[in-house]
Amino acid sequence: MGGLFEGIGGWLSAHFLGLSAAAAGLGAAVPAVVILYFLKLKRKEQVISSTLLWQRALDDLRVNAPFQRLRTNLLLLLQLLILLALAAALARPFAPGAAPGRQNSFVLLVDHSASMSTTDCGGKSRLEAAKRSALDLVAHMPGESRAAVIAFALTPRVLSGFTYSAAELEAAIRKIAPGGAGTDLEGALEVADGLAGAVGRDNCRVILYSDAALPANRPVRAIAAAVELQKLGGATSNAAVTALEARRVPGSASQIFARVANFGGAKVRLKARLYLGDRKDPADARDVELAAGARATLLFEVLAPAGLLPVRVEITAVGATSDLMPVDDVAWAVLPPERELKLLAYTADRNFLEKALAGLPGTKCERLEPSAAPKKGEAAPAVWGAYDVIIFDGCRPGSLPPAGGFLFINDCPPLESAALGGEVKFPKAVDWDRSHPLTRFASLEGIDLVRARPVKIGPGQNVLLESEAGPIIAAWRHEQLRVLVVGFDLYESNWPLRVSFPIFMANATRWLAEAGPSSSLWAAGAQRCGEPLHLQASAWAESAGAAKAVEVRIERPDGQGEDLVVPADSPRLYSATDRPGLYRATSRDKREVLFACSVLDEAESDNSARDAINFAVSSVRGGTIELAKSAAEGSATGREYWKYAAMAALAVFLFEWFIYNRRLWG
Repeated sequence: MGGLFEGIGGWLSAHFLGLSAAAAGLGAAVPAVVILYFLKLKRKEQVISSTLLWQRALDDLRVNAPFQRLRTNLLLLLQLLILLALAAALARPFAPGAAPGRQNSFVLLVDHSASMSTTDCGGKSRLEAAKRSALDLVAHMPGESRAAVIAFALTPRVLSGFTYSAAELEAAIRKIAPGGAGTDLEGALEVADGLAGAVGRDNCRVILYSDAALPANRPVRAIAAAVELQKLGGATSNAAVTALEARRVPGSASQIFARVANFGGAKVRLKARLYLGDRKDPADARDVELAAGARATLLFEVLAPAGLLPVRVEITAVGATSDLMPVDDVAWAVLPPERELKLLAYTADRNFLEKALAGLPGTKCERLEPSAAPKKGEAAPAVWGAYDVIIFDGCRPGSLPPAGGFLFINDCPPLESAALGGEVKFPKAVDWDRSHPLTRFASLEGIDLVRARPVKIGPGQNVLLESEAGPIIAAWRHEQLRVLVVGFDLYESNWPLRVSFPIFMANATRWLAEAGPSSSLWAAGAQRCGEPLHLQASAWAESAGAAKAVEVRIERPDGQGEDLVVPADSPRLYSATDRPGLYRATSRDKREVLFACSVLDEAESDNSARDAINFAVSSVRGGTIELAKSAAEGSATGREYWKYAAMAALAVFLFEWFIYNRRLWG
C-alpha cells in the first residue's frame, strides 16, 4: 500500500504543480459555502392577508434551519462546481512533454556565439529570443524538477549547476551576454553530457537553444544523451568582413588587407571604409559589388604614424539591402611598429623557396646548407635566439627549443609525437581550412602533387590541407612553440607556381614569428574573438631580454577591466576575449600594448539558421521546435491547463448568476 500511495503522490506532483495550495483552499471554502446554507436567517414578524405563501415559507425555513437534512439545491451545486473549477486552476494541471519517462532534470545549453546576435526574431536578437524561451521553460518546469545552465560559444561555461531554485536559474540565464566568438558545439555537448551522466541520462533532457548555424560538411560528434534542438531564427542574408591584416612595409606605405564576403542570395553593393587610430574620418574607402556567395579582397595602402596603431575596417550596405548581423561588419587590427623580421633557412633551394622568402616585405633572410643543421644529440644553437623564424627544407635538427617558430618542408620536427607517413603517389587534395590565419587570402585549391607523405605533429594539430591519404600541411602550437609542416617537396608540386604560395609564406612567417624571441615587442595584427591573448612580460620591458614579472590592467571593449600578473618566464593566457574590439593592456608605468579581436569567422557570418544539427551518428535526435509555438503554447517540457479550468469556473459562475436572477425576478 505504501508503494501505491507513493506512486499516486508522484503522479499527482508531476501533473499538478500547485496541488497543495489548491487542496488547502478547497478544504476551507467548500465547508464554508455548505454551512451558509444551514444557517437560519433572522426574520421580522409581519401580518399577512393570505396563506398562499405559507408553503414557500416552510420550504425556506427547512433550508435555513440548522441540523436539518441538506436538500437538493441547484445554486449550491453550481457554487460548489465554481469552487472545484477554481481549485483545479490553482492546482495548475500539467501534461508532461513527449520525452520518455518522467524526466525531471534538465540541461539548458544557450548558444551566444556571433551568429546569435542576428536580429530576425521579431526585431529581437536570436540570443534574446533564446533567453526568453529558456526563462519560459524554467517558469513552467514541473514540480520537483531541477536544471543546469550552460552558455557556450568557443568555450562552454557552466553558469549554474543542478538546482531546484528557479530564481538562481533565471539569474544565470539573464546574465548571458552576446559575443563575437565562434561555436564549439562539441565541447559544449561534452560538458552537458557530463552533467546529464551525473544525474542519469535517462532522467535528464538536454535542450539546446541555438540557430544551428554550423557548417554542413562538419558533423558534430554525438554524445550519449539525447539532444533536443530549439531553433532560433531563419534564413537571412549577411555581408561580413571575414579577414583583416595590417602590415608595415619599410620605406613605403603600410598595407591593410581586408576580405569581405556576401552570404546572402542576392547581389549587394558595399562601402568599405578604413579608419586609423581614433580618427573619426576614414583614411580610405572602397566601393565593392558582390554577387551571391562571392568574396573579394581589398587592399588599402596608407601612410600611417609610427608605433602601435589600431586600425579598423567597416562595411555598410548601399541601397535597400538590410544587414541583420552588424557584429561582423567591423573588424579591428593592430599595425605593429616598423621592424624587420629575421629568418634563417636551412635549404639548398636557390629558386622557389629562396626567392619567395627574399620577396617578403619587411623581412631579412639568411641561408645555410641543410648539412649545417645541428645533428641528433646536439643542442639548439644559441644563435637561433636572434631569428624570428627558422626554416628547414628537407632536413631537421636534433632537437627544438621550448619556444620559437619553425617551418619544416618535406620533413618532420624532432618531437616524440611527430612523424611523416608512408609515401603516396599523386595524392588528391580533398579539403583545406579556409579559416586559419595561415590560409588568409591564400587558396589551397588546385595544388597538384607528384608524391607526398601524411603529416602528424601532435595532439590538437590544425590540418590546413587534407588529401585522400591524410593531412599533408598541418600547423601545431604548444605554449611558446609553433610548428608548421609541409609534407612534400616543393619541386614535386605546382604550388610554387601559384599565386597562393608567396601569400602563404608571408602568412607563415608572421604566424610563426608570433612565437619568436622578439614577438612580444609587437602585438598580433588581428585575431578572432574567443581566442586567448598571449601576454608576455617582455612586451612591457625596455628590451626583450630585460623582462620580469609585471602587473598589468586589461581593459576590454565593453569598458570592464581586470588586473593580473604576467610572469617573467612564461606567457600568461587571457581568455575573456569574446567581445569584438580593442583590448588595452597597461602596466603600472603606463606602457600600453594593444590587441585586436574581431569575428573573422565565415562559419558564423554564414548565419542562416538550420533546421537540424548534422551529427556524426544518426542515433541523436535533432528535432525542431519553433520559437513562436514555444512562446504561445508553453515550454518544451509540457503544457499547463489551468486557464481552461479558470474559463470553466467563469462559465459556471455566469450560469449560476443567470439562474439566481431568474428566480429573483420570477
